[in-house]
Amino acid sequence: MLEPGYTPIKERFAAHKSTPEFLGWKQLAGAYQVKLCLVGFHYETMEEALEVTSGRRIFVIPPGRTESIDFKNFTTPPEDDIAYIFGCAGNNLTKYIKEGDTVVSIHTPYPADLMAISVVGIILNEHRQ
Repeated sequence: MLEPGYTPIKERFAAHKSTPEFLGWKQLAGAYQVKLCLVGFHYETMEEALEVTSGRRIFVIPPGRTESIDFKNFTTPPEDDIAYIFGCAGNNLTKYIKEGDTVVSIHTPYPADLMAISVVGIILNEHRQ
């Protein structure tokens, strides 16, 4: 039984699939032919989403939150199965990093916590080159 006021994931997905942000995600996935899985749309929790990832995990964390490689000095590994993991500024992704994971940060000319959708566009454009 669901708690009062709880909206099941499929209903939330249906309600949000026409938002500009969701359409941006969908457009990026189509333009680069990648699979994007969104917590809150495809999975209930970050833990659930991470359980199904396979291949190399690359966390994208804002600069200064943990030790990381500057993305401009990072070469995307040639593996076919890579999972870039993004969060929102308020989400502490550092707690999900395990031994063997890679952590990168994107440094901007002026300090900013970029929205994940902005970071995805940067990464996908660099990854295809």
